[in-house]
Amino acid sequence: MKLNRNYMKNLQLLIILAFLLSALCQCGRRDYVTSDSVEALNYYKKGEELRLQLYYKNALKNYLCALNADSNFAMAAFRSALAYIHFGTEDSGKYYFEKALRLTPKISEVEGLIIKYYWAIYHDDKELETASFDSLLRFYSNNFEVRVINAQNKWKNLDFEGARKIYQDILRHNPNYIIAYNDLGYLYARDGLFKESINYLEKYKRYAANQLNPYDSLAEIYIAVGRYYEAIHMLENIIANRQAELVENEYIGLSIHRRIAEAYEKLGQYQKALEIIASAEELYSTNYAAVRITKFRFHIFNELDQVDRMEAEIKRIRNLYPGDDYSYQCAILNIEKMEFDDVLKTLAEQTAKIKNQSDVDRYQLVKRAFLEGELNFKTGLFDEAAEQFKLAADTFSDTLWAADLRLKQFISEGKAGNYTIAINGLRKIIKVNPNCPKALIYAAEFYTKIGKESEAKAYISYFHKLWKNADPGTPLINQADAIARKLNLLQ
Repeated sequence: MKLNRNYMKNLQLLIILAFLLSALCQCGRRDYVTSDSVEALNYYKKGEELRLQLYYKNALKNYLCALNADSNFAMAAFRSALAYIHFGTEDSGKYYFEKALRLTPKISEVEGLIIKYYWAIYHDDKELETASFDSLLRFYSNNFEVRVINAQNKWKNLDFEGARKIYQDILRHNPNYIIAYNDLGYLYARDGLFKESINYLEKYKRYAANQLNPYDSLAEIYIAVGRYYEAIHMLENIIANRQAELVENEYIGLSIHRRIAEAYEKLGQYQKALEIIASAEELYSTNYAAVRITKFRFHIFNELDQVDRMEAEIKRIRNLYPGDDYSYQCAILNIEKMEFDDVLKTLAEQTAKIKNQSDVDRYQLVKRAFLEGELNFKTGLFDEAAEQFKLAADTFSDTLWAADLRLKQFISEGKAGNYTIAINGLRKIIKVNPNCPKALIYAAEFYTKIGKESEAKAYISYFHKLWKNADPGTPLINQADAIARKLNLLQ
């Protein structure tokens, strides 16, 4: 995760692009878009269809064609801006955003407010964002995109139930707005309602089987609940049979490769995970792809305690793209190398940034608490680590994204000697994901500490069964084997 403001703007826009921008999807109701060119409108319509399938590159081509046909087409400039920003091309994104803003006097009021609303998000202008949002709700509450913006705003403010109600109402009146099933799936997952989440995402896959995004989204939830083999089988089938589409659609193609790699990682097959990500590297070479691939490899090497390879990854990506911010990864590397003064400096810089902001984004608070938790854990301050990981998870207020933070919280509790708290927490995690490897191992370890060997044996035996095809000699395998030997399960 990046720690600077540009990252937060890009993260917000990525969420917008992936799930929430949905103008012109109402069964042909596209009357508010201002353009006198039929050719431009046709290109724009095609761009919207492609964007909603997350084919961003092809969508961008159509938006640019629309602009070429009508240089005053504000919404085409606006969509082009968001696409360029998504791809990390900030200069082009800024150019088209400014063009769209200059054209607002020539377009309808609702178009102008929509553009100003997202312009405000991009520039972190809370006053303009609030004013634009309030005007959209006051005067255009029944407009399709305004309703989606309202759902997005509730989502951002952690009102998952409120966002779901809006999307469900949208679906009742616009059954062809298929991507709403994706949004609903994630909104249920955010509340920890995984059964409902999978139900909506399976509907999404059924209704949009020709698209790639449903498979990626469903796989993410499968992995969250421990259905690793189902995710692998589904996505490897996509790779085997739809290679051309994956190459064409970098955003989804890269995500699918990373998703498979993550599933293999959860099964202890790290080398297989690295092979999958290496195959993605051969297909995708943009800044966006290179950074995401590097971060995944950095994570794998961290799991394997391979500090030298972690450092090599950071040096390589910084040489390729020196303008990006890697302070988060550098802080993790400093923790592993026990260069604690550098970590404290990073934490101090984050604290100063947070104090200077009138409206702090919760993701900044999460990342700061997480790094402090990692530092405390590394230095043996386990009670303090548990407190920081809990703070990070509570700040997220999101069951899906906070899962790893909760895991670290309960591991820290156990390391601090708070075995009952740790075991109860780990059992909650295992109830959601019975195949969570670290939860299984640490539950066994902490049950051993309190003398409940039968429970410890059950958990460690299940882990070994789950990881029967895992790479030998990895840190988790060694930890599990050490526990098994204490329990006389291994000679």
